[in-house]
Amino acid sequence: MSFERRINYRMVRIAAALVLVASMIMQFTDVAVASEIPAVSATVFDPVDAFLSQSVFIGNSVGEGLTMYNNANGKVPLGNATMLTRVSYSFHADKNSLSKYLPRYNGTPMRAKDAIKQCDAHYAFICMGTNELVGNASAENAYAKYQEYLNEILAENPQVTIFIESCPPTRPGSNVNNAKVTTFNGYMKSYCDQFPNMNYVDIATPMMDETGYLAAGLSSDGSVHLTNKAYDIWANTIRAYITNSFS
Repeated sequence: MSFERRINYRMVRIAAALVLVASMIMQFTDVAVASEIPAVSATVFDPVDAFLSQSVFIGNSVGEGLTMYNNANGKVPLGNATMLTRVSYSFHADKNSLSKYLPRYNGTPMRAKDAIKQCDAHYAFICMGTNELVGNASAENAYAKYQEYLNEILAENPQVTIFIESCPPTRPGSNVNNAKVTTFNGYMKSYCDQFPNMNYVDIATPMMDETGYLAAGLSSDGSVHLTNKAYDIWANTIRAYITNSFS
């Protein structure tokens, strides 16, 4: 074999070896990089959850059930909304600062107007009035107290948009008369129609049976309190309302 041919043969072998080494380095680098950089899962942005993260939910024991339901379901139904609910919370308790019955924000009992300001909420979903309709109390009196309550909230938080959630219906024989609840909800719907920063969300109708009462399967106590199935309806109604109104 001539000198030129031996040189060419050696060059070919060297080139082949270099290609093999380069290929091995590339494979090792790919494996090393893949092992060092964790896979990034795509996060789907949900505008409803973003809306809810700027919202508060205010309510009494019926609302407290909604808070427990949301927490038990990993805050998926209503996202990271701030829950300002308390058993026996009422307009009377709020006006008179009865700390035992006030919602808590960061562990501190607060009136609604102060809690909304503290958490800098943009939207407030309020479901109140059931405790004001117990026994012989009139829908008209409860309506007057609600207006006063809302005026105080807006005086302290003029930027907030309010969503009045209708009071859920009640079962026959409840100490909160269902016909009175319906009348009260009608007052609140008419009230919301008068103001641009007030919105009425009907959570009651989807919970009714054919007679207008709270459906039996949605009542946890045969009166006013709700089952998880009812809270499913409540949360889905809120999410649908936000989607339809602000999409």
